[in-house]
Amino acid sequence: MSQYEIIKSELEHLLDKTRAYRNTSAYAGFFETLAFIKQSRYLAPYNALLVMQQRTDATLVMSKDTIEKKFKRILRQPVQPIVIMKIFGPVEFVYDVKDIEGIETDPIPGYHPNIPTEEVCRTIFPVDGDLRGIKGLFDAAVRSCRNQGLSFHETPLEINHAGQVRLQPSHLLLDYKQVSGENLFANYIMEINSTHPVEIKFAALVHELAHIFCRHLNEFPEFHFNRKEQHQEEFEAEAVAYLFCYRYGFRPRSEQYLCGYLHEGKEPSVADLEIILKAMHRIEELLKPEAVTGMPQKFSFTLIDHHSQSEYRLILKGKKLLYNADTPMDSPRHEVVKPSLQDWDKFWQTCTTIGVWSWEATYSNPHLADEYHVEWSLDMQLGDRQVTATGKNCLPGGEGVRIGKDCPKPFAKLLKGLKALAGKLPVG
Repeated sequence: MSQYEIIKSELEHLLDKTRAYRNTSAYAGFFETLAFIKQSRYLAPYNALLVMQQRTDATLVMSKDTIEKKFKRILRQPVQPIVIMKIFGPVEFVYDVKDIEGIETDPIPGYHPNIPTEEVCRTIFPVDGDLRGIKGLFDAAVRSCRNQGLSFHETPLEINHAGQVRLQPSHLLLDYKQVSGENLFANYIMEINSTHPVEIKFAALVHELAHIFCRHLNEFPEFHFNRKEQHQEEFEAEAVAYLFCYRYGFRPRSEQYLCGYLHEGKEPSVADLEIILKAMHRIEELLKPEAVTGMPQKFSFTLIDHHSQSEYRLILKGKKLLYNADTPMDSPRHEVVKPSLQDWDKFWQTCTTIGVWSWEATYSNPHLADEYHVEWSLDMQLGDRQVTATGKNCLPGGEGVRIGKDCPKPFAKLLKGLKALAGKLPVG
């Protein structure tokens, strides 16, 4: 049996449990499925669905290897494994955290039976990188869509109108053989309400992309096209937005819409769930970090560590970096470094991993306003990417305000990347 057939079988099993919408709670089965998928951000959507079908009370699943090696714990015996799909392999076995021996009386750090699943995941499996936030994600998605031909516009619309997507005029439409890669969205015009806050604009962007990926627009006249009813198309698109936005850390407020649709007695089919999950996967693909290469147009970094009474500066002049350091342990150093293109590419990989391109303009800690521990600034541009960020007593990615052991991981990784870029010279 192929992976597709296994997934379809599981989806059919799911819907067998939720056929009685008209006679019971109208939205419970389908909506609970969406809720579990959206909160299980550490699982791929299909795997979250498979977990729920096997263990309706599951909260957090891990491999046996993680349980035994990371947490030094053992599983209860006997215990039934949960089957999920494995990349480049048939299946993988995982276990719910409640399957760990003695978990109730001796919980692992970060877990408690009454803590919501999303909080457990955030505590036990913290995210070190890609702290772009909603605006950064929105900007990255827009840039990716434009790079693939989307005619995207932010424009004032009526207050209750978040956005819309439509086809290009018929004489500009590409046929299906011409649509791929860099012109994937060339057949579409999208408008998003510029008067709305960024979280609503992002949810609207995802909703309209879902219309595209769910094939709600008849962009290829040469194909036979059966249009769905509008309420079904809107339901599918909003379900994608609901799942996607929750999994990326903000709330699109889709519940009322989804519940209202299901209360009308409209039952989604197996195809609906498949379409929803596939569309969400394709939208997630848009946010994968793009390859960033080349020499920057400008670059400067300054770090003043008052705790160690040290100061470091890196400034780009032409293709060289001017390195200046002043520390109590050594006389002032002034050196010239010429990083290779490979050195720059490795540094850009680090920047992408930790989400540097969407760092805030200013980081400050009001509780330490009268004393300085750390001051820093970063100003760089590579093509159409640019970031200018400064901070006093506050570092991106955490609560720490000192360089060293307690330095937040994103900033620590930036310093490590800068050291490599500067020829292993100390930078903090």
